[in-house]
Amino acid sequence: MKKLKHMRFIDRVRSAIKLRWDALFSRLRFIRPFSLSWRPRDWQVTFLRACVRELEAKENEDIKYLRFQLTRTRAENTRLQNQMNDSWVQFGALFSMPEDELCKAARHFAVSPSDDGGWSVTVEHCVLCGCELKTVPFRTEREALLYSALLNVAGYHAKNNLSCPECYREYMDVNQLSVG
Repeated sequence: MKKLKHMRFIDRVRSAIKLRWDALFSRLRFIRPFSLSWRPRDWQVTFLRACVRELEAKENEDIKYLRFQLTRTRAENTRLQNQMNDSWVQFGALFSMPEDELCKAARHFAVSPSDDGGWSVTVEHCVLCGCELKTVPFRTEREALLYSALLNVAGYHAKNNLSCPECYREYMDVNQLSVG
């Protein structure tokens, strides 16, 4: 009876050790095959097989990511193509608009007569004094209005961080900063 209890105890200890052993090595995938191999030559083979499995898993993750990126890129390409088709309709409508409607469509960019008798569209302003930094000259008012309306439809936004050299110099002098 005593021997039977002792055997049961030994069996329980063995099974507990085996459970803990399996739990420990199940977390370390590449060591588990080493414990099962008997010949020293098999260790190298099983280690290489484990490394190959890990590399294949990483490769599969990379492939999944690249497929996701490809799908996103295709969707973006389709969206841009549809947007371009819509833009051509909007651009085409501008060319047949009368001047009073072009004036309404060209609201974000200043269209003014220039000194040489033509017209100009102000594309960039100084943020400090409001003077014109970049203007585009045109021969007629309609061309200038059309250009301004096309910029609006295309979604162009002027830079809002530019300043003219005079304002920049004055700003640096007031704040006592050196120009390097």
